[in-house]
Amino acid sequence: MADGKIKRIVQTEKDGVTKYSIFKLTLALAGILFLLVLALDRFVAVDGLTDRLSAEELNRVPDEFDATVDGMVFISTVVNLVQGELDRPLGGFRPDNIVWFGGLMPFDNVQNFQLGVMETVARTSIFLKERISRAGGGSDEFVEALEEASERFNFSQTDVLFTRFQIREGLDAMKTYQKNLADGKSGFYIRTANLYDMLGVYRELLGDTHRKLAKWEEKDGSSVSMFDTDDYYYYGLGVAYAVMALSRAMEVEFGEVLKQKGALTFLQSYLPSLAYATRTNPPWVVLDGSLNSQFLPNHRSNLETQINDARFKIVSMMDTIRQ
Repeated sequence: MADGKIKRIVQTEKDGVTKYSIFKLTLALAGILFLLVLALDRFVAVDGLTDRLSAEELNRVPDEFDATVDGMVFISTVVNLVQGELDRPLGGFRPDNIVWFGGLMPFDNVQNFQLGVMETVARTSIFLKERISRAGGGSDEFVEALEEASERFNFSQTDVLFTRFQIREGLDAMKTYQKNLADGKSGFYIRTANLYDMLGVYRELLGDTHRKLAKWEEKDGSSVSMFDTDDYYYYGLGVAYAVMALSRAMEVEFGEVLKQKGALTFLQSYLPSLAYATRTNPPWVVLDGSLNSQFLPNHRSNLETQINDARFKIVSMMDTIRQ
């Protein structure tokens, strides 16, 4: 009887040790898996953000077109921005890839960067359709190609399945407008009012992005989660990247107007802020450290500072143009 009790006690202890060992092993494997996911997420982010087109490549006009035609540099930049995201290695336009469907996978950094780029393109295409392509401002009919492009580029960022096909159609429509510009069949009207209103589009976009980066609470009063922190950060990078490229193109197209209004220095002063933001290497983890912390950085705040600086200078630039 005593031997049986001893055996049961020993067996119970062995079972306990085995369960504890399994628990430790499971915990260790979970930690290793987390580190692997973190490393892969970092690799995907770095790969996805280092293979993007440079500012010079984004502003490049195809050889078959005359770069001196009004609007050609700007429209070529829009085309290159979209084409660059659709043709990325490792998946092209990623928000509608099935592996990210439902937001269940962690590799969403490039996805949010691309959403920032496309939000900029979408707002730009609406302005092109409604203002800059119409000789009589708001009194002319819409240019058909731009009407289609703006419709295709505007999609819900929470419903992105199959949007790459929709964006491809929008890109084709924008290329049609580009060719019509080259052939003299469509216009791109260089006016002070158009420049002023275009700057207003980017002022508003940068303001919206600034608020995403600066907020500590969501609309429902809950704190910004660690999962949303990097989403806002990479979205902000995408916006900065696209606005920088389009602002460089704006400098080419509206150069004379900018000089006449004494506003060229403002544009040249906010470009470095956006360039600095987009040159930043992606962090291993996007941290939301206290603004007074000496140890943990606040990556969102650092990016927000650059974007808000650019927005402030655009406001000053608009005031100068309006005088």
